[in-house]
Amino acid sequence: VAQFNNQLGFDILGTSNNTIQLAFASNTVYGIVLDAGSGYNTVKNSTVANNIYGVTFYNSVFNTVSEIVSYNNTGGFFFEVNSNSNIINNNMVTNNSYVFMFQNSNSNSVWGNDITKSSIYGIYLTGSSNNFIFANKIYNNSKIGIYLDNYWGPSNYNTFTGNTIFDNSNHNVMDNASLNVWFGNIFGDYLGSGQYY
Repeated sequence: VAQFNNQLGFDILGTSNNTIQLAFASNTVYGIVLDAGSGYNTVKNSTVANNIYGVTFYNSVFNTVSEIVSYNNTGGFFFEVNSNSNIINNNMVTNNSYVFMFQNSNSNSVWGNDITKSSIYGIYLTGSSNNFIFANKIYNNSKIGIYLDNYWGPSNYNTFTGNTIFDNSNHNVMDNASLNVWFGNIFGDYLGSGQYY
């Protein structure tokens, strides 16, 4: 249990083959962090709540994060600066400002997650390519369910398939990047602007 720390709850810093499980991190800046080239680690069966960042990846690769309950964080899952080839599956993420944010992070797999009640976006990709987003349930988010742009660089060649996306207040999906692949998704509407599916 890590609560009311000034900065960090649980931090994997530049090491590999660690496991964090049955952890509870709340009321910190960073709930769980994988940082500085950390790779091949597993985080599972844990809760992050009331943090600024729930689970953060910074320059970390080939990690697996599953069965996390994330709620009341500013950011649920944040991928930053070459956090590539991670697997994020079967998590419950609710009541965060944004749920999944990918910034300059590529080739991640995000599947089987329940993504709801964010105050901004369910999934946001900027400057991030070749990610595989499938079989997620994305609903009741306050602005946009899935949003892509090129603000931090191209967000191209991402694949979205088998997702169920509905009842997101402004748009279910807005793809303002290019060359992304959308197929086999279920949508609650077909309204919007830009490249919208």
